[in-house]
Amino acid sequence: MHKSTLKDIAFGCMILLMPVLVIATFIERIYGNRFVVGNIYHSPLFIALWGVLAISGMIYILHTSRRYTLISLHASLVMVLAGAAVSFCTSKRGEMTLLKDSVPASMFTTPDDRFEKLPFRLELSQIDTCYINGTETACDYKAHISISNRKNEKKRFTASLNKPIRANGYSLCIKSISENGLSLFVSYDPWGVPISYAGYLMTFLSFVMLLFDKKSGFNSMLANRRLRVTYKGILISACIAILVLFRITTFTSDDAQPILRTPLLSLHISTIIVAYSLLGCCAINAIVALCNRKEDTLARRAVFGRILLYPATLLLMTGIFIGAIWANVSWGRYWGWDPKEVWALITLLVCSITFHTRSLPFISKARTFHIYCIALFLVMLFTYFGVNYLLSGLHSYA
Repeated sequence: MHKSTLKDIAFGCMILLMPVLVIATFIERIYGNRFVVGNIYHSPLFIALWGVLAISGMIYILHTSRRYTLISLHASLVMVLAGAAVSFCTSKRGEMTLLKDSVPASMFTTPDDRFEKLPFRLELSQIDTCYINGTETACDYKAHISISNRKNEKKRFTASLNKPIRANGYSLCIKSISENGLSLFVSYDPWGVPISYAGYLMTFLSFVMLLFDKKSGFNSMLANRRLRVTYKGILISACIAILVLFRITTFTSDDAQPILRTPLLSLHISTIIVAYSLLGCCAINAIVALCNRKEDTLARRAVFGRILLYPATLLLMTGIFIGAIWANVSWGRYWGWDPKEVWALITLLVCSITFHTRSLPFISKARTFHIYCIALFLVMLFTYFGVNYLLSGLHSYA
């Protein structure tokens, strides 16, 4: 297949995905997460769109580049999608209810209302309530559950709001608690999770290697000594900001909700905030350039904006990966098509367009690039603020 055809297919799929994802989040506002997951995110056409993007994009990069850093980066992104595909094909998801002092349960209900059998039985013996010091306000629950195998060998586990039970490859997370019992999220994904995690690590390392690749456009833009000094200052400031924000957002109080008492959440939040701050700097740089209107100023500031986008995209991507790991640790799934997750993905896709100047000549023009940076900032603002107020989901509290 001709390179131009591969390019059109790959970027066509990528650009088509963005409005589909946007529309899906607003449809969810009306019909709920279960509806959009079943009819859009898990539909054959949507899955095929991702598959065509991965295959055509990988073939295209192999046809157009011999640089190992670019090939490695795109291959690692394909691995992330492969992990998602394996999770889709092999994982099990569902819910089950446990009642105190009732017969052991071994069945859970899948999202499509089918019943699945667990390879063990669960029995709820006791639920303890933890209170905020000196008050009668509950801050956590501890569910004491016995798990027995087919040989009737029992093991006792304690589950809390941020501590799922893991047994035989299954993750059992507390969904809700009542006076008589509790409801559990059931998750089984022994293959998709490690593949996805390997993809996260490969993508991060590949992006870092790209920054040190002497043949990359990034390093050619840093040929100017003053820009190198400025960029080093940006990196140092970003690292300091992440450390400070990590400390500020670390919830150490026993009164905080259990879901908030984890370093992963603090690192996720601080990394995302710094990434968004850099995108904000790109937008300010673009506004100043467009107000000046001089071609040399537009070009010079375009270079500075492109340099800023490298750490911004790396941190945004890293923040999303950390958030996925946190979600898997807390809820037994690393991606749930929540509106905040989807809009973070949209923001990342919009960011990635800026790096393809050879394949997409329109973005290489300084004026167009600055306008695009402002549009990117507006997408980021909706991700950060708009989702909380206009859309529903697990992140609506954020």
